[in-house]
Amino acid sequence: MTRSERLEPIAGLQRDKETRATRLLGESRGRYLAQERRLEDLEKFLREYQHRFQTEGGGATIERFKEYRRFTERLDMAIQQQKRLLEECRRELEQQNRQWSEVSSKRRALDKVIDGFRREETSRTLRREQRESDDRAQRARPGIGGEE
Repeated sequence: MTRSERLEPIAGLQRDKETRATRLLGESRGRYLAQERRLEDLEKFLREYQHRFQTEGGGATIERFKEYRRFTERLDMAIQQQKRLLEECRRELEQQNRQWSEVSSKRRALDKVIDGFRREETSRTLRREQRESDDRAQRARPGIGGEE
């Protein structure tokens, strides 16, 4: 068994690791984007609610104003909570990206080593075949190399 053949199972495992890391990175990116959209939705809803209250403000009663404040405070709290969640997702995404990068780098390095071994093995095989061909050709010609 050649060196490249002996390393192939290890390369297969490394490719599997890279596939898993790619999938986890994609899932992490999806969670981040979903949380980012939720934050945008909350912020948009707050702006729209504030705008509506301001445009309808002419007939606002104290009770309605208190309700407005309570609701905007709850929305602000939800927005802050969503920002913290988004930050957690960002850190997870960065960690998954680093993990994927590391695994991918190892896979590429192993592939390079295997490719080098294959080139070396191919070169060795070609030299051996050339020697064998030269030997056959030499034996086929009588009188060469002192043989008659």
